[in-house]
Amino acid sequence: MELFAGLLPVLFLMLGDAPSLHLKEYERLQGVWVVRSAEYCFALADNDSPVGSTFTFEGKHVTISHWGRVYTVEINPSARPKEMDLVRLVDDAGNKEAELCIYEIDETQLKIRFGGYREKHGYCLTWRPADFTNPRQPNLTYVLERRKH
Repeated sequence: MELFAGLLPVLFLMLGDAPSLHLKEYERLQGVWVVRSAEYCFALADNDSPVGSTFTFEGKHVTISHWGRVYTVEINPSARPKEMDLVRLVDDAGNKEAELCIYEIDETQLKIRFGGYREKHGYCLTWRPADFTNPRQPNLTYVLERRKH
């Protein structure tokens, strides 16, 4: 037990500001974000545009109005580009779906790029995009603006 207690300070030094970085990043995400533009690698029906819909971040959850779904948000703000996983239950058996994304955020804008997918329980993403610029990667990119009060 003494050995473990002695290792705690070392562990915190190794982690540095990682816990506080995550908390600060979650704080930056909080609130309502409005979709201002959306880019797809596939065609959408005219009535299926998400522009004007919202992403509402509350704690570690986000409600995406266009999809009518609530996700648990897991972030890695230390990664380059920053990583965001949106996870939700898809059935009563406890199966989950994870939307693997990258993101950029500043005070007024949030940009999220979703990865490629395969069909399983409707819609299940299987890889994370490497960046925001590669046109060869199938993707879905939303540019959101923080709702002003």
